[in-house]
Amino acid sequence: MVLTRKMKEQSKEQDMAAAAILVGMQEDNEIINIENHIEDDTDGVDVLKKISEFTSNYNTLKLLVDVHTTEMDRLEKLISDLLAIN
Repeated sequence: MVLTRKMKEQSKEQDMAAAAILVGMQEDNEIINIENHIEDDTDGVDVLKKISEFTSNYNTLKLLVDVHTTEMDRLEKLISDLLAIN
């Protein structure tokens, strides 16, 4: 299959989104580490700050995934329509 310039650009965007997801997964791992040490934490404010930070990061990543999923669905339909013409 021949890749157009637009398809290559979209592939780069998807790679960037995947990288963002991996960063989010690393942050999720940090949450698990925090959960494992909550009993040792005497200052609950730090935990609340982390929860707020991770929630914000999660919401951003979720938005990116939703946007890219919608775009992927649109492209899949266009490809299917083009294949049906042939």
